[in-house]
Amino acid sequence: MENFPDRVTKLWNEWEIWVLVLISLLLQIVLIVLGNRRKYIPRNRIRVILRLAYLGADWVAAVCIGVLSNSLGDDCENDSQKTKKVIWAFWAPFLLLHLLGGGGGGGRRADTITAYAMEDNELWLRHLLGLLVQFGGAFYIFLLAWKGMPLNILAIPVFVAGLIEYGERTWALRSASSSHFRDDMLPRPDPGPNNAKIMVDYNLQKSQGFNVSFKPVTEPSAKVNCFDPDAPVLEVGYALFKTFKQLFADLVLTFRDRENSQSFCCNTDWKKAFDVVEVELGFMYDVLFTKASVSYCRWGHLLGSVSLSFSVSTFAAFLVIDKHEHFSIDLIITYLMLVGAIVLEIYAITVLLSSVGQSSADANAIYKQLCAGRGDLVLKKERYNCLSSLGWSVEEDFDQSILLWHIATDLLNYTDDQDQNRSLVGTPDWRTTSKLVSDYMLYLLVMRPFMLPDGIRQMRFQDSCAEAIQFFQDNKAGIEGRTEACRKLLKVNTEVSPLEVKGDKSKSVLFDAVRLAKSLKSLKTDGEHWSNEKKWEMIRDVWMEMLCYAASHCGWKEHAQQLRRAGELLTHVWLLMAHFGISEHFKISQGHARSSVVVN
Repeated sequence: MENFPDRVTKLWNEWEIWVLVLISLLLQIVLIVLGNRRKYIPRNRIRVILRLAYLGADWVAAVCIGVLSNSLGDDCENDSQKTKKVIWAFWAPFLLLHLLGGGGGGGRRADTITAYAMEDNELWLRHLLGLLVQFGGAFYIFLLAWKGMPLNILAIPVFVAGLIEYGERTWALRSASSSHFRDDMLPRPDPGPNNAKIMVDYNLQKSQGFNVSFKPVTEPSAKVNCFDPDAPVLEVGYALFKTFKQLFADLVLTFRDRENSQSFCCNTDWKKAFDVVEVELGFMYDVLFTKASVSYCRWGHLLGSVSLSFSVSTFAAFLVIDKHEHFSIDLIITYLMLVGAIVLEIYAITVLLSSVGQSSADANAIYKQLCAGRGDLVLKKERYNCLSSLGWSVEEDFDQSILLWHIATDLLNYTDDQDQNRSLVGTPDWRTTSKLVSDYMLYLLVMRPFMLPDGIRQMRFQDSCAEAIQFFQDNKAGIEGRTEACRKLLKVNTEVSPLEVKGDKSKSVLFDAVRLAKSLKSLKTDGEHWSNEKKWEMIRDVWMEMLCYAASHCGWKEHAQQLRRAGELLTHVWLLMAHFGISEHFKISQGHARSSVVVN
């Protein structure tokens, strides 16, 4: 019994190569149009389409090469079939250019996405092996169809362009792999002052009876590169990117790097500072997920020019050769392949060029302390001085502190008198700011848990939700909205710690958060209750400290991975903190401690 009618099978046999070639070209268009958009559009729809196109492009091109190889291997019955197979073989080099995704090769039209994820960079050897195999298949097709005809000759420059393109792509994948990326940025080995020679001189003078001592010599300090606050964002962003890209390789920075970035960040407004950070992260995305690092070097410009000139010259030659023996549909597809190769290559180059246009020891101790603060530094401030009453809420696991303060912030947000939020017109709305940062931190806890320090966050979140559901199911009466629900929770007696009441099997923090909210409501200084303004300012400060703590304790790989999802606010905060010197990556604090031998 046949699965498909003879008519359908015959139709597919006639059209399968045409359909596969056109699908392969369509996938290239999707990749180049959407490849760069994921840098600034965090929509799941774009990521799904891009992922399918990235994986499908390699599969379709490989299948098409196999089908062409099988068809050309059959004996030709007449001249028309021989002519058809010559032009089919001319498509093989273009299919080689279409190989990307899992295979890792691809033409310049795939410059906007050489790697879908950072793991693709680590597998660059596998990509290279796969491409060599596919190139062997394409070259086999070329040899099978060789008749000395003009089309056979025209396929040679396209093969050369293919070799250049996938060689560049594989090199870009290799360069962006973690080990090679780190090695390329390691500074030249520095032995420092010649300690042995200095001590020989010291011993010689001392043995001759002289009173010998060491006198510190101030090392000439390099001029701090003070960026002009009015300089273009792109210029400053690129200058800082060349230094701070080391953070994405987990390398250390020097005190001079800190001074250079601080000279700009401390003399500009917050909006321009964030714009500069956005430019830097755009450059970083290009380095990790596109061929920018290869395309922008001297050899990249040369090879790109050669590749583009071969494509243009092949198209010009195809226009003038005799084509009357070939079928119209074959000619149409060939024109599409040639024009598509040139147009997509020029478009990719244009996109890449315009993509981004969218005391020392004491200081180090302070910076490290700022990185370690997760709310406790705020509570210790003399202005607030409430660590003794609220310190328990920031001393547990970090995910527990986030949940505690998020629920407490929500409870206060819905129960505090709206008119008392700001006592004076024009006072900053700390309440709204606190709510926004609180919601973002919960989003990280639930949707991006790998960006936060380790903990039992998922279990704690689920148990807290389950206890909230149970509470509201038992107390449905009189609850008509969020405000009433929050007031109902605040009426629960929390004099005794919930841990003593129910044990620790359930990891819920619901009523611990209720206890925290009540403590925040009852804060006093010298016997007087805090104003709402002061209370919300303190809550905002705690949330900002938690945000900075999360940013500084998130690994560089996690920050880098989020660049392909249009980036995270946490990554922007992390890089901005580094520009202000608030980072544990500043390890070189003084430079060489040079001394000279003084003889008395």
